[in-house]
Amino acid sequence: MKTMLYRACQVRLLPAVFAAAMLLGGCSLAVPRQEAEKKDGRMIGAYITQEVLECEGTPASGQRIDATVEKNGSEEPVDWSISFPGSDGIRFFAPFWQIQDEQSYRDNIVDDQVCERNFSVSHTDEGEAIGLTGTIYVTPMERPSGEGFHFYVNPVYQKPDGGIYATPGSGYLLQTAGEPVEGEQVTAALSEESSRTEDGKTTAEKINVTINFQTMYRPVSITVCQMDAGHSLLKKQAYQPAEVPDKLRAHKNAAYMIVETIKESPSGKKQVSREIFEYTKGQEGVLESFCAIESGLVVKKDTQLVWNTQNIEQIFEKNVYTF
Repeated sequence: MKTMLYRACQVRLLPAVFAAAMLLGGCSLAVPRQEAEKKDGRMIGAYITQEVLECEGTPASGQRIDATVEKNGSEEPVDWSISFPGSDGIRFFAPFWQIQDEQSYRDNIVDDQVCERNFSVSHTDEGEAIGLTGTIYVTPMERPSGEGFHFYVNPVYQKPDGGIYATPGSGYLLQTAGEPVEGEQVTAALSEESSRTEDGKTTAEKINVTINFQTMYRPVSITVCQMDAGHSLLKKQAYQPAEVPDKLRAHKNAAYMIVETIKESPSGKKQVSREIFEYTKGQEGVLESFCAIESGLVVKKDTQLVWNTQNIEQIFEKNVYTF
């Protein structure tokens, strides 16, 4: 019996493509895929670049850039590294591997610049449906006034022998001129249906890839206030976004935390948001924060909240508090 495993982790575009994306603003723009670009593989996701993808071949014969798979001395796909040499981009795809003991493995390759990501797989008698969704945040103040962010969403394919390649995709412009509103968004969508024959049985495979490009004001500080059951401040610590720790230990008497995030617009206007984090028995608390990087993109960081479980459960038994 075969077992499926999963892991959770240059063609110039016409100016009209960018104009359409800009005019649509927060709407979705489906990406038409030219059949000439599809060769001997099935789509497994996307490779997002901020420049036109430099490929080998001609438009007539099909253009592509082959990925390099480094096995790092291991036969387990979880240990492998996949890259596109000579290209700087964001990986967001789900390759399929046949491994030993007649097992098959659906991987999930995604870079940190893809936030709010979700990978789903559903099976029916007719076949398999794969969904990849994610958001790439950009900070407007990282670009000169009047200049937007260009993105190219390049389809990624996998051949029957396991080889992976990308083909040139459509372009999008997320305009950031003037004083942009946080949350302005352009959405790219890729989809494909294909078939696969295994052990004499043909099944359908569908894939849908959705990538949102969204503006976010630059995070400038994150402050954590630890509170006791009587709503008194126990400890206050401010962090630069890049300095937020991987693990945050709560004060022994902390009943909850208030996390304040300050962001700054291109004009210097401050935006403040606050969240409350409470201890939940049997669950690991996670604080999500964001940090702008040099490219003008934003990465998300998860911080594990470590509570003093013995003390806090005693606190909950003795106190009832509301917000």
